[in-house]
Amino acid sequence: MERAAELGGFYAAHGLWFIAEGEPLVPLLGQDTPVQGQDILRFRGDDPEQAVARACAHLDANPHGVERAILVHDGQFESDGGTAEALIAMVRCYREPRSTLVIALPYRRAQPGQDFGLLRPRVLGWEGEPRPNWHALMGAFFRGFQMHTAAAQVWAENEGSRKSRSQCRVRSEVEKPGSECNFHAP
Repeated sequence: MERAAELGGFYAAHGLWFIAEGEPLVPLLGQDTPVQGQDILRFRGDDPEQAVARACAHLDANPHGVERAILVHDGQFESDGGTAEALIAMVRCYREPRSTLVIALPYRRAQPGQDFGLLRPRVLGWEGEPRPNWHALMGAFFRGFQMHTAAAQVWAENEGSRKSRSQCRVRSEVEKPGSECNFHAP
């Protein structure tokens, strides 16, 4: 699962880079296979919710028989202070033991007089056995994030200088993201 988390960090960084530049994020699904390597699928459509639903269906079906897949989409989640905009990353490892990690990267869109801003990442859920080594898993996620140099710069300018990766908040109660993709609370 650590390799999947590292890929998840990279693809989440890619999505965050789009949002930081003020562009809409088309739901994307990064895949990794030992034969074909990595590729990325984009799920375009006039209705963002339908595009996310199609991406979720693809993630659940795994029609290409990949070992790891990462779905990244723009969404919202409920936090202690209400609803927050967030990039949602669903990291799935299909090999046994099959597992899914869901992470939210909350952000504040740039507006006149207010810069783009990042808030502390949140682990929204985990499905799989055994329980993960959170330190290793989140370390892998942030290593992957740092591999995307353009997004790593955005992170450093907006969040990374204020909080360390060890301060990523792991929720003891699972919060369900806007699109579940057949994710079940542990």
